[in-house]
Amino acid sequence: GGTNPVALVPKQTPLPASSIDSAFDAPTQPAPKLSNKQLKARRYAQANAKPQLAVEIAHPGQSYHPDREQHQDAIGEALSIEIRRNEAEEYKSKPISEGMSDFTKEFIVGSDDEEEEESSDEEEEEEEESAGAVTMELIKKKGKLTKAQRNKQKRVK
Repeated sequence: GGTNPVALVPKQTPLPASSIDSAFDAPTQPAPKLSNKQLKARRYAQANAKPQLAVEIAHPGQSYHPDREQHQDAIGEALSIEIRRNEAEEYKSKPISEGMSDFTKEFIVGSDDEEEEESSDEEEEEEEESAGAVTMELIKKKGKLTKAQRNKQKRVK
């Protein structure tokens, strides 16, 4: 399983009507009548044809030795695409809102005066506890020992 080759199909752009000179037009001939067998073969070929991926032809400024002006145009186009891509990425990563408004915070938490009174009371209680309290050290519960640790304990005893 390798990758399928991609057919390069030039982008079709219609020519403006003013650029077509009627003197150079090939004489139009009616389309030839196709037999049922030919029509059937064409339909079969179109139905079973592998889909082709249309690829845009590179900008003239992307060649090996481009003209300076064409190269600058190609760089400008690429830069504008990157700028738009970065703006879209920033827009997606930006939070929907800047957070709660001051009014909402005040409503949820309460007024600042109540908080100051409560916090000063709590600080006094903490100071009293820390002065008279005996500090208790937390004893870490021993986990499972490895075989090497158990053997070491046996040797020491």
